[in-house]
Amino acid sequence: MTRTGLAHDTVLEQTVEAGIAAGLGADVVTVAGLARALPRLRSRDPMTLAWACVAAAVIISGLYDFTWSFPPLAAVGLVALARLGRHGAALD
Repeated sequence: MTRTGLAHDTVLEQTVEAGIAAGLGADVVTVAGLARALPRLRSRDPMTLAWACVAAAVIISGLYDFTWSFPPLAAVGLVALARLGRHGAALD
């Protein structure tokens, strides 16, 4: 039997540490976050664009690293996604 310390991305890390349900939850968060952030990268509003860049960067980093395991990075990503939610569906 082998023991895995850290996986190479967030989804696998959650699956290794907390099980399949946690890995699926990380998948849902990734897809939902990108669905919120990526369309807003076309915004002309500087604040919306900035928050979209931050949110997308944190989410995408989780695809190749286990960055969400660091609470400050996870918090920054959540704040960015929350700020994008306050702007509604408008992309301008």
